[in-house]
Amino acid sequence: MTRKYRNRECISNAEFRQLLEASILQPRPTPLLVYGEKGSAKTSIARQFAQDHAATHTLRMVDGAAVNAGDGRTPVASEDGTAVSIVPTDLLITPQDAAANRPQIIILDEVGKMPRPVQNELLTVLDPTPHIANYVFPEHTVVVMLTNWVDEGLGDVVPEHMIDRCEVQHKDKVSVDEAQEYGQLNNWHPAVIASFGLGRGPEMFQCAYTDGEAARGNSMIPNPAFAGKVESVVTMRGLENCSKILHTADEVGMTEGLVRKRLQGQIGAEAAAELDAAYSYYRELPTWSSLVNDPANCVLPDGEGGRAVLVFSALVRMASSTEYAKNFDAVVKAVKRLGDSWTDVLFKHTLAHKQATDSPLWAASQRSNHMGEWTINNMDLL
Repeated sequence: MTRKYRNRECISNAEFRQLLEASILQPRPTPLLVYGEKGSAKTSIARQFAQDHAATHTLRMVDGAAVNAGDGRTPVASEDGTAVSIVPTDLLITPQDAAANRPQIIILDEVGKMPRPVQNELLTVLDPTPHIANYVFPEHTVVVMLTNWVDEGLGDVVPEHMIDRCEVQHKDKVSVDEAQEYGQLNNWHPAVIASFGLGRGPEMFQCAYTDGEAARGNSMIPNPAFAGKVESVVTMRGLENCSKILHTADEVGMTEGLVRKRLQGQIGAEAAAELDAAYSYYRELPTWSSLVNDPANCVLPDGEGGRAVLVFSALVRMASSTEYAKNFDAVVKAVKRLGDSWTDVLFKHTLAHKQATDSPLWAASQRSNHMGEWTINNMDLL
């Protein structure tokens, strides 16, 4: 179900990505201005899109919250030497960029937090033929501006004369499925990914501005009802940092108490409790060798939490390298012992890797009879 903000339908993760892919095909695409709640993955999706097109486009990303009036005001002489313009060239174009003359993906993050002089200096980038001084950006240059909703009270103001030059969209909050998919494709710790479906995990992805009464008492998310009372809330950036914390704990060791405190520092005590529980399940999983060498007899978790962590742990591991992915059929055999619902989860989330470039997991699944049979029998789930 599509959420609405002030009666405007919000675009999903997938629709945002489709918009970006459609823009890059146009010689002179209209700049996109995307509003959305803190932590709704606006920046993550835009950055991932740019990285996926790194072979043909140069990424220029500006953090609007970090620029000041006067940043990047560099003198640029006209071709005939008779005039000098003062423009923010080092924000969006370097001499190396100009020499390469490659199309760019320009991400103006937190554009509503930019000082008005900087916003005005960037207006020429929003023209039908985007340019800075006498440099015209090549065709297929994409401009994406990201900002928070005014209702969040974070100080975002986008002037009307900028809005008029753009296509305006509102970004939906990430769903549990979208967050799990994003986490897999970006090597998040499996305990973080699995926690989204456990206990109060789905509440991490409610939106106080679009979900109404259902989210009124939710202090895990950005919520005006708890302004000034909660230090840390769940955002995609915070969850990504939690993933890094758990990866570090795996590699170098860390007391359970410190892990819990560090998670709390990123996403608050309530949400951290969900991640901490999932991490406890993760530490009790069977070894990878026992899982793949004896899938019919290895000891599997009894509870749903442990089973969720097991499945996502296997998915993330197999997505990381061909060496792990070659055990796809063995993993399937073990997961089938957990029942049809967990088998569906394994195959459904394997499909998410179809979009990833050179995914070992997707390649391995395409050689598996198990995957082929499941796909034929479950077209209604796809």
